[in-house]
Amino acid sequence: MGAGDPQDLVVKIRRSVLDGHFAAGQRLVEAELCDLYQVSRSTVRQALRELVADGLVEVQRNKGRGSG
Repeated sequence: MGAGDPQDLVVKIRRSVLDGHFAAGQRLVEAELCDLYQVSRSTVRQALRELVADGLVEVQRNKGRGSG
């Protein structure tokens, strides 16, 4: 898994949520995640889609994504 691998980012974000780095309901901003993890927006989007499918992140209409 390389630095731009969405699966690697899924693991990192999941760990951050479970460790309390991201609070439940906290808004996750793509640009901030790109800066934090030094990856592209497409990588962040792919990772967030997987986390949404897993139920760890939820999309709130007109509000973006938040940790569940």
